[in-house]
Order: sequence, then structure tokens, then C-alpha cells
Amino acid sequence: MSLIRDMLGTILEAHEETKSLHKSDSLKAIRHRINSDILNVFKKAKIIWSCIEDLDRETVAQRRLSGYTDGTPRDSC
Repeated sequence: MSLIRDMLGTILEAHEETKSLHKSDSLKAIRHRINSDILNVFKKAKIIWSCIEDLDRETVAQRRLSGYTDGTPRDSC
């Protein structure tokens, strides 16, 4: 998660940098860097999302094995 925060900070800095540039080559280079950073954030977020879904599935399976069902007092934890 901290890697994503750092990358988002880098993207914001690059965005602020684009406001002061006027050369098209420089703007294209920064735009390319921003796009690649956004793709990297997206890939990392998908990995984190996948891990969370795996944990959710494991939790549901463990509750079934333990005999807890929806609505039982133990389920509210």
C-alpha cells in the first residue's frame, strides 16, 4: 500500500510539473511517465485486491467448517 501512495505522490508531482512546461517534447515525456506510473499503480492495486478476495474466501470457508452461519452471535465478529 505504501508503494501505491508513493507512486500517486510521484504522479501528482509530475502533474504539477506539466503546468509549468511549454515544450511539447517535455510534455510528451512527462505524460508517458505519468501513464506508466498509473499502469503500475493499477497492477499493484489488482494484486492487493486479489489477495483480499482470497482472504475473504478463506474466511467464509473457515466459518463453514467451524459451523458458524449467518445470523449466529459468533458471526458478528
